[in-house]
Amino acid sequence: MMTNPDAQHLREQVLKDVERKAARDLSDTRYDFIRPLSRRRALTVASFALLVVYALANYFDYPLLVLPVLIGWGVTLFLLRMAIRGLTDYPDEIVDERIREVRGTTYRYAFMGAIVLLSGYLSIYIINQLLAKSGLVLPMTADQLHDLAFPVFFGCMMMPTAIFAWNERIV
Repeated sequence: MMTNPDAQHLREQVLKDVERKAARDLSDTRYDFIRPLSRRRALTVASFALLVVYALANYFDYPLLVLPVLIGWGVTLFLLRMAIRGLTDYPDEIVDERIREVRGTTYRYAFMGAIVLLSGYLSIYIINQLLAKSGLVLPMTADQLHDLAFPVFFGCMMMPTAIFAWNERIV
């Protein structure tokens, strides 16, 4: 079992490592071509569009389309994270007061966005079940609900990065 001084030393060492990584990331110029606001917004739209295509390809069972679209979404998410220099991930001790305030607002909007996505998913299920009882549509199968759950999860996962990239003027 670690004693309190050992834990404090380990925490300080980890914080120093994170500070070095932050300094390296904040001075990185490799991804400057995607850092203008218009390009970050285009990447955000492309990411969400790829999630919609992924959901449709899964739902309508186009397996040859699923993997390339998922890889494309992963690439756009990676580029988005590089465009914002990972500022949504650093601890509060590393970033300045302005970034902490922007992150707080970003996380609040990301939480609301995740609630909207999850509520939409639940609403689709309830509406489908109501329409299926009246015989207007076929009820969704467990596989179809499963296929829609992954894009909702991925959308919730990327929400803080997407909102930060969309709103922040200078990164």
